[in-house]
Order: sequence, then C-alpha cells, then structure tokens
Amino acid sequence: EAFTAKGTPGGMALHDRPRFCAIVSSILSNLIHGADVSRFTVLELGVPPDDGGAQFERLKNYIQKIDDGFSLRMFSRTFLKIDVLKACIDKFWDALRAQHTPRVAQQYSALIAGWFFLTHNAPPDDDYAKEIVAGFQLDEVRRNSGDNDHDDCLDHLLRVKISYKIASDFSEASIAKLARDVLTGDNDQGRHVLPLYGIKISRKTGELAISNKHPELKKLFKGTIWSSGNWSKSLSRTDDAVEKVVKIDGKSSRSIVINARNIFGGQDELDLDET
Repeated sequence: EAFTAKGTPGGMALHDRPRFCAIVSSILSNLIHGADVSRFTVLELGVPPDDGGAQFERLKNYIQKIDDGFSLRMFSRTFLKIDVLKACIDKFWDALRAQHTPRVAQQYSALIAGWFFLTHNAPPDDDYAKEIVAGFQLDEVRRNSGDNDHDDCLDHLLRVKISYKIASDFSEASIAKLARDVLTGDNDQGRHVLPLYGIKISRKTGELAISNKHPELKKLFKGTIWSSGNWSKSLSRTDDAVEKVVKIDGKSSRSIVINARNIFGGQDELDLDET
C-alpha cells in the first residue's frame, strides 16, 4: 500500500497511509479552527449578474463538455507534458512563497498551476507568475494562516543549510543537524557555528535561543514572509516559547527561547548530560 512521508522540524520522518482523497461541496463552509482553514482549499462561485440566468446556462454548457472524451484527452496531455506541469507548480510555489507560508504555497501552487496548464504549453516566467498570483483573493488565507505560521517558520529555519569552516576545509549542514548533534553529544561544532547566525543551543538546559534581530538570520529568511525581521513574532507562538535576553556570540540579545527537547526528542532519548 502507498504511504506518505513527512519531515518534522526535528529532522525525523513521520509515515502514514492516506485513506481517501475527496472533494466536498457545501452551501457554506464551516471551517472554524486555523488548522482546518489552512488545510482546506475553498473554491467559491461568485454571485452571478442579474442577466436572466444567461451565465448559469453558459456554465451548464461548459460542464456538459466534460465527458469521457474530454477526460481522456486531458489525462493524455497531462501525461505527455508532466514536466511542464511540474515546472508550473514550481513557478507558482515561488510566487506564493514570497507572500505566504510554505503550507499556503504548497496548497495553492498545484491548483493554480493546474488551472494555468489547461490553456498553456509552457510555464510562466517569474514576473507573470507573480502577476497571476496577485490576481487571486488570498488576503483571507493570509489572515487565517498568519496566527498559525510558527511551525512553518521554525521548520524553515531548521532546514536551512549553512556553510562553516573546520580547519582548512569547508563543510555544510542544516541548523537542525548542528543543534541536534550538540544535544546528543555527537558533535560540538554547532556550539561554535550557530552563534555566528544569531542562534544558541545549550546541551545542559536543552534550550534553543533564536535572536530577535541578527543580520545573518535575516539572510536565512530572505525570500520568505519573515524576511522583514518578524520571525520572532511567529516563533513566540511556539509551544513553551519564552522571550528573554541571552548572550549569543559574546553579545546580549533579546531572543525567543524554545525547549529543543520538544523538537529533537526527550532527555532519555538524547541521553543528555545535565552536569
């Protein structure tokens, strides 16, 4: 049976088996919680003009054309041009990602790409993709996802790979790996490298401190909705997060402090040394 795999902020993998995929219809949507809003895509029909039902008749005529032949042609075209469709998804992902969370970009990029792909044989350029995305009314999506973007913010930060020098050689690792290695005692390099990026990990306390303002952190968030320096506001909504002054790289910095054991595993699993 098929299964899906999802990475966690701690670098672990979760596996589950999808049970169904469905399109549901309703007179009104009743999505109350932010987690529901961010996981459902709602397509709404606009209020028709007072034209005596002409628009409704046109819609019925379009729907009648979606028969077995149309479906077969669409499937064949998609199969033959799957690389074009994938390129369209990537283009709209980039355009959406600049204004929204990764979850919103993932959710809507495929839908917009599918719509665009129906009438185009090549992906749009960057400017055209941004113009198309700007034409969709996603302000409500932004408002609903804004209060629930802390996981996406932390996930982005932990997945970023940074380069550092050991002796005369350069190496590269994700922030998650550098922090986890410090906690497990596998490698102490993160204690020296992460502070250069406004981040501090403590094996003794299990705390991960992320500076509210740091030029290198701003570079790591470039091209995201946190690029303006608002990552601290998002990260402050993480479970058990507190804001306090922490000395990072020899300087006192107001930071968001998160319990890293909740991200990478418990004390027993990590065999932490509290002395």
